[in-house]
Amino acid sequence: TYDLRQDSKWSVSLSGSIINLDNNSQFDALKAGRKTLRAKAGLDYRLPNRWSIGLMATQDLFMRGDGTTLSPTLTYRQPLSEVSTLMLSQSIIWGSASHWQTQQNLNPEGITHQGAGWGSLGTQLAYRHKLSRHWGFFSQLSAQRTLQPIFSSSLSSTPEWTYSGQLGVVYF
Repeated sequence: TYDLRQDSKWSVSLSGSIINLDNNSQFDALKAGRKTLRAKAGLDYRLPNRWSIGLMATQDLFMRGDGTTLSPTLTYRQPLSEVSTLMLSQSIIWGSASHWQTQQNLNPEGITHQGAGWGSLGTQLAYRHKLSRHWGFFSQLSAQRTLQPIFSSSLSSTPEWTYSGQLGVVYF
């Protein structure tokens, strides 16, 4: 990730990653499969009273099927100390038809939005803790719901909400 701008109000970043479209993994970029370069741009504006609004955009630069996404986000930050913060975010994802089709192909048993449009609503709770000048710890819990219409091949027994979590250490 490259931070183009970061000040008290604005944060602008760019990043890119090689994605293996046959198994939806950045870690399998060296394995066989159809790959593309996904560009990501982020814009975040800090509002008064610990709130911020943002927009994240992704684009499949080689046009190999991952398409385009736009995701507006609203975040509340609660400082717990000088080195730790708790954040609650709400986002919604708009995706091109090719993006949602690729997601369905990668997970045929899952529920996926059909066609271009607002396809996913998400909530995230994250904790960040600065361990030292360049090291930090993070954890996050996420819940995501697919919005109608969905692919007819989606199984009715698939849960409407999906949940995930992460723990990690980061060097910055």
